[in-house]
Amino acid sequence: MAEAFTGSIHRSDFYFGKEVCALIFGRKKAADPKEDPKAEVADSPNEDQKATDASDADQDSGGKKKKLGRKAGAKADKAAKGDAIKRDTTKAMTFFRHAATVAEARNYDYSIQLYLDGLSHDPDNMNKHEALREVALRRKVAGGKPAKMFDRWKGRGKDKVEKALQSEYLWSKNPLNFAAAVTVMEKMVEAFEDQDEYNMGEVAYWIGILLLEKSEMDKQLNKADLIKLTGLFERIDAYHQAVNACSWALEMDRNDYELESRLKDLQAEETMIDSGYGEQIETGDVDFQKTVRDMSKQQALDQENQLSKTEQAIEEILQRAREAFEANPDDLVLRGKLIRALLDKRDEASENEAVKLLDEAYQKTEDYKYKMQVSEIQLRKIDRIIKKLKAVLIKDQQNTELADKYKQAMRQKVKMEAAHFSECAKQYPTERKWKYELGRVLVSVKQYDKAVEQFQQSVNDAKYRVQSLLLLGQCYIAQDWFDEAVETLEKAVEAHKSTNDKMALELRYQLMIALEKSAIDGKNQDRAKEAQKIASEILQTDINFKDIRQHMERIRALVKELAAS
Repeated sequence: MAEAFTGSIHRSDFYFGKEVCALIFGRKKAADPKEDPKAEVADSPNEDQKATDASDADQDSGGKKKKLGRKAGAKADKAAKGDAIKRDTTKAMTFFRHAATVAEARNYDYSIQLYLDGLSHDPDNMNKHEALREVALRRKVAGGKPAKMFDRWKGRGKDKVEKALQSEYLWSKNPLNFAAAVTVMEKMVEAFEDQDEYNMGEVAYWIGILLLEKSEMDKQLNKADLIKLTGLFERIDAYHQAVNACSWALEMDRNDYELESRLKDLQAEETMIDSGYGEQIETGDVDFQKTVRDMSKQQALDQENQLSKTEQAIEEILQRAREAFEANPDDLVLRGKLIRALLDKRDEASENEAVKLLDEAYQKTEDYKYKMQVSEIQLRKIDRIIKKLKAVLIKDQQNTELADKYKQAMRQKVKMEAAHFSECAKQYPTERKWKYELGRVLVSVKQYDKAVEQFQQSVNDAKYRVQSLLLLGQCYIAQDWFDEAVETLEKAVEAHKSTNDKMALELRYQLMIALEKSAIDGKNQDRAKEAQKIASEILQTDINFKDIRQHMERIRALVKELAAS
């Protein structure tokens, strides 16, 4: 069970991967006929039969409406809808490929239109919602304007799924607009409640997480916004996030006892979901044998999620993953589980098999994430070689041949990292992580100008802000731009809230160096005194931190020298 909220919210509290999203909403995406040929010939009832089955399912023996899911009346009666869109992944893929091509040509408006045309045939394809979001942000950076009054996506907009896509079109034209994002989430929730064929709840969940992350960085959400998000998360049964949003709202107003009561109710619902009894209790049909079986499944999941797995556990997980994948080799999720299980083995043969599986997935989907994983495996291999060489070199420090091999391996790693992070930055231009990682590698080879260019972009991501400012300041010092270094490192110290952890000491240490060099360069006594003050603070916190004692003596001498002159 997720722990109750006890303090400030961090991104890790509300981030989940796509697989977890799928577990939350409990519905599996329809098979892609291109990936699973069986999907084309699977028996399915005709529309009239679907309508009849839906009507029968919604009536109990007394002619009353049954509860749908965990809430009474949460979804509308599912009579067949003539205007409802039908999934066609083949058509969708044609639009998606064209959209990616025109986006590369910077025709962002047309790309947005094409992505939505594709989504009208495959509405819950999360990869393509994310790709659309990326194009929208690139359009914004290029100076794209919000949609005009009568600017609309040219879809039919006759059912709630297409109405949700219509709102996503307007958001894509103004991707930083908070209200537009909330509107899209609302429409996605309505679409989720309106039909069962598409997993629109997962799309709504993704948007909700984006809103929470954005607010964490920019502090945009007020209490009313958080309460609204709480309700939207609750409507898609995402109780963990509903609890987070509600807790955050309560932090803003501790005297709201009604909200405090609502939080307790949400926490209770969350507990019911986690225990697996919610639906059984609601229907009055608690199956204890099923619960025991579910416990066995949970033990297998726990085994897979353990950070430190025994050799036996690794083999068991690998065997289960292999059997599941071989039974359905077109299932990309099962392929991913097998790849992870192989990588847990940490041996050459398993890694090579994982690379083969990833290459096959990339050929089928053209999704760069598979190619990226191959690069990560190659980096893992070179890391292992470097570690072995270093261990031997420590014991035989006079071995020049071994030392040369170690240096060569290190150079190879830097070259591989630079190529990997450059490609990642190109493929995911809005993800600042790759800018930061590329800058870090460039610093290691003293390409400071290029590194500065990367850090000036990664600094805009709250997660990498402090580290980016630190390395940016070091780049300025290395290039003798001392005023810029002082200003940048002061921002870093201010951005880092803690005052006595290792990062805080490192930030102040680098600021001290910048001030010292600036004082020497400009014969500035005030800068020298500032450096002396910071050196004294570091010394009093940790006298053994780096070479702080030598710096302290040198700066004291500098202050006296400048005072005398």
